[in-house]
Amino acid sequence: MSRERFLTAAEALGEDVVARLAQLEDQVLTLDQLVANADLTEKYVEPIDFTAMDALARYVLEHGEEGWAFARTPDDRIVCVDDVPPLDERKAGEAIVFPATHMQLVGWWLAHAWRFCDLVGTAVKTLNSWNITTAAVLSRALIEEVGCVLYEADEISKLWAKAKSLPVEGRDAAVGNLFRGKLLEFTLGSKGLKDAFGDAEAWKAPNVMEYVRKLVKRSGSKDFGTFYDFLSNAAHPSRYAKLAYQTSWSIHETGAYGLRRRARQPNGENNEFPIAWGVAEATLLFGGEGLRLLTQALVVVDDFGLTTRSGELTLHSYWRKLMPGQRSSDACPCGCGKWRAAKHQWGQPAPEIRLTS
Repeated sequence: MSRERFLTAAEALGEDVVARLAQLEDQVLTLDQLVANADLTEKYVEPIDFTAMDALARYVLEHGEEGWAFARTPDDRIVCVDDVPPLDERKAGEAIVFPATHMQLVGWWLAHAWRFCDLVGTAVKTLNSWNITTAAVLSRALIEEVGCVLYEADEISKLWAKAKSLPVEGRDAAVGNLFRGKLLEFTLGSKGLKDAFGDAEAWKAPNVMEYVRKLVKRSGSKDFGTFYDFLSNAAHPSRYAKLAYQTSWSIHETGAYGLRRRARQPNGENNEFPIAWGVAEATLLFGGEGLRLLTQALVVVDDFGLTTRSGELTLHSYWRKLMPGQRSSDACPCGCGKWRAAKHQWGQPAPEIRLTS
């Protein structure tokens, strides 16, 4: 007996859907190429007391070539950082706060970009190879990831809008205070897990459904929520999970019995494939939306770095350390056009995060 030929993903889902998935895969590959080799060592600045300052002073005397900046906090402690180029002493606070905060923003964005690329790229591959259960799990996780990007990027955009309008006096410390707790929350937040030191939850992340609800609300479409509910059922061992491997019922003309075939791969007896269709459409919708949100979020991160001139305030090398243009006719290093039109300036509006679908 000849072995039955199962359908390919293109035959089961249609050439158009597979072509759209391939186009999305190419777009994500462009992002992946941007971030694949990105390398970042972040700096976190912690205040020290005067006892620790004595030890640091001895260290600086021995390693003075590292270039240090120092500033005093309102509670009479010291904040400091190394790798500082020769600067006006009045810029010491900026050199301590702005580059470190920018590095943390870049790290936050990279973590999302890497995760997004993994989820979309693998979802498309598993769908093409008809590993439907895995594809459903990945597509559901993709919706959660896009919701998280929207939630966190929106918060960061609003903080940056507030920071750009701060008065010059004390601006460096105020910016640090605005961002510090929120970035720690986004980086260390978890649900139901203790922190690395075994203490109670130090940083609590929102429930994942809060991300999904924000995504649905901002989209103005209940379809966003319907996709998530559908894929949750497909990802869990429920009724919908089994639909991926079975045909619909075929009732005998007498009505006496029905037939339903189960098979791991698609075959010509079933032309519906609801789970695979749901995975494909969700991956296309949220993959495209995620790309746009990540692009907008990077615009916010770049605006922070260029407005604060973080690149000029540290010798520390890190990914996305962009140097401001020197002349108004220079091309802006963020890629938005001419430097004079970029509006990377204090007092200018901050980039916003918008959901386009």
